[in-house]
Amino acid sequence: MVKMLDHSMKSAMKFLITGYILSSIIIQIGFIAEIQEYLSVWCFLFGLYILRKENRIFQLSYAMQIVFMFMFIFSKILLYITPLQIPLSLTWIIFTIQSIRNLIILYGCHLYLPSINLVIVMVCEMTLIVLKIFFQSENIHIVFALIIILLIITVGYQLYKGLKEAEHCSLKNNVSKIPIGKMVSIFLIGGLAISIATLYIWPYLVYKYTDEKQELTVDYQLTDTLTLSNGWKGDIYQYNENANVYVFHYKGKLPKKCSYIEITPPYRAYGGYLSLDYAYFGNGSMNYHYDERYSNGANDFLTFGQQFAGYRIYINPSDDTFEAILQYKENFEEESKYRSEEFVFNVCYYEYGKINKISQQQVIFQLDNLKWRPELTE
Repeated sequence: MVKMLDHSMKSAMKFLITGYILSSIIIQIGFIAEIQEYLSVWCFLFGLYILRKENRIFQLSYAMQIVFMFMFIFSKILLYITPLQIPLSLTWIIFTIQSIRNLIILYGCHLYLPSINLVIVMVCEMTLIVLKIFFQSENIHIVFALIIILLIITVGYQLYKGLKEAEHCSLKNNVSKIPIGKMVSIFLIGGLAISIATLYIWPYLVYKYTDEKQELTVDYQLTDTLTLSNGWKGDIYQYNENANVYVFHYKGKLPKKCSYIEITPPYRAYGGYLSLDYAYFGNGSMNYHYDERYSNGANDFLTFGQQFAGYRIYINPSDDTFEAILQYKENFEEESKYRSEEFVFNVCYYEYGKINKISQQQVIFQLDNLKWRPELTE
């Protein structure tokens, strides 16, 4: 019996088949899926290391696997030790590299092991790639799930045929041993370097000052004002008989040293709508650039299952003060004019240099008959 770490064509095929199955059939139970991903990465790396000097096909596959591994590390670092989400573009890049790598590996295996039907494996693998592109949801229809499983089994069977043939196939270049310790060390050092860059260098590269702060002037009649105990201030101005202007303002010390801040704007619960007239985010003297975005993941601000626009402001880690001014014009229906309601902000502070550390503050202004209701104190 040939051991898994023997450096033969059969051993390489065992690694590649194991890696292919682990990456194709994901078991979403606990940490099993995560373990599968890591094992798959290492199986492909070991198998391709054995074959890397056989021809240019396997050499290219090995190079792509190294690139894939470091992008894989980067995506996991983003997911687990930073407040950042994995960008959709990075997800597609990883998927593209993985798909091309699989096709090249299948072609290379066919060159060495003719018992692998090239047409069958290529058609099946390309069909799998197309299905994965168009069916990303976990709630995939049972019919398509069965088709995907059938395609994976077909490719797996062809590789198994190649495994049998590999018993009689010798390699041109003998591999004395797989440097597992060296590979793991590179993996850990690379992960540490990416972690340090992401946590401690990246925040200084992404924030943008746009210009000096311009003071906001509101040329309307002030009808009510309120300052909350957390430092937020709300002003109500009469725009006309059918609309009001609301200005929400905060200026103070940052509760934590932040990489960035996310704020959800308020929304009207009872009729009418709010339109943003002015937005300022800065350190009190300089204006920060901000991104308008929509909540779409677990790390986003709380929106109770709904999709609302929000603002992400990248902060200079050296700044210890933060100022926000948001001005909204309200248009409302006559029957909803005097309803009581709340304006709720969710403010999330993503701490700098901390592992997945998020501080959230909820800011609530209560409105009653176009006047602020006094803040409730316990």
